[in-house]
Amino acid sequence: MEADDAEQALELLSNHDDICAVFTDVDMPGSMDGIDLAQLVHTRWPDVRILVTTGGADLSGGLPDGREFVAKPCHAEQIVSYLRRALAA
Repeated sequence: MEADDAEQALELLSNHDDICAVFTDVDMPGSMDGIDLAQLVHTRWPDVRILVTTGGADLSGGLPDGREFVAKPCHAEQIVSYLRRALAA
């Protein structure tokens, strides 16, 4: 599933209990960025894994526990590897 902004992502999470992972960019349109989305998802759906990306600095220290950061440009193998670990958890 794909969301255009954080609000749409939250709506998808609210309506689909089979979502196990979220991949988000820090920079996105709407009222919240990817870091805010990661924090909110962690609070509401603590079992959902989160992978955050950006072309900026390493943000892994500012993410909730169990969430990961991958810098842009990221490779498909990195994302697939993360999703496999999320599904296995």
